Amino acid sequence: MRLLRLEGVSPEEISGSPYVATPTTGVVCHATCRNARWIRPENRCAFHSAKEPTDVGYRPCEVCRPVAAA
Repeated sequence: MRLLRLEGVSPEEISGSPYVATPTTGVVCHATCRNARWIRPENRCAFHSAKEPTDVGYRPCEVCRPVAAA
């Protein structure tokens, strides 16, 4: 857990909703993705599966490819 925190990832967030998306870019990422760290708190949308955000129009991140890994 310490390593996750040092990398800027909240273990609580990963256990509750491992996917995050932002309406500003329309992208969904794994919560551990380097791009997810740049999502401002007020723009974070949490999801429990990779299918949920894509069903409502978000596209997968090109770095972490959450749909391919789902």
